[in-house]
Amino acid sequence: NPGEAAILCLGAVRRQPWEHRGEIALRDMVTLSLSFDHRLVDGEERSRDDRRAHVRRLGAELRRREALFAEARVADYPAFRAAHPDTALPRLVVAVDELRVLVDEHPDANAVLQRLAATGRSLGFHLLLATQRPGGAVTADMRANLDVRVALRVRERSDSIDVIDSPLASRISARTPG
Repeated sequence: NPGEAAILCLGAVRRQPWEHRGEIALRDMVTLSLSFDHRLVDGEERSRDDRRAHVRRLGAELRRREALFAEARVADYPAFRAAHPDTALPRLVVAVDELRVLVDEHPDANAVLQRLAATGRSLGFHLLLATQRPGGAVTADMRANLDVRVALRVRERSDSIDVIDSPLASRISARTPG
C-alpha cells in the first residue's frame, strides 16, 4: 500500500443556505476539498498538479490574510475579530497526513508549510502534521514553531528523537495497547 499525502484546502467564504432545526437561513460557509495522495475523497483520480494547486491555494490564503490584517492595522486573528466582528473569517485547520510523502513529491510545499507554522496561528490557522516516517520531514524552522508534538510508538530511536527530542517513543512496547 503506497504512502498517502492529504491536504485540506479551503475555498472562498460564501453565504449559503443552511438548515438548522428545520429552518433555513443564510450562513457564511467555507468550501473545502480534501485530497489524499492521488485520490480525492469522492474517488476521482487526481494528479500531482492538483496537489500543487492545493499548496498554492494555501499560500494564497496566507498572503490574503496578511494583507487583510495589514490593511485593518491589526496584529493577529483575535484583534481582527474584535475590530471586524461582522467579517466572515473562520479559523482554519490544515491537516497534512503523510507529511514525508508530500514534501518528497512537492518540495515547494515545504516552504508553504514552514510559513504556515511560523505565522499561521496569528492569522487564524491551525496546523496538524502527521507522518509515519518523520526522518527530517519536519524542518528545524517548522519544529521551532510547533508548540505541541506527539509521537506514538515508533521503531527507530532516531524517529522518536526527531519528533519529540527524546527516545521514549521508540521504547513503547508493540504489546502496549493503544
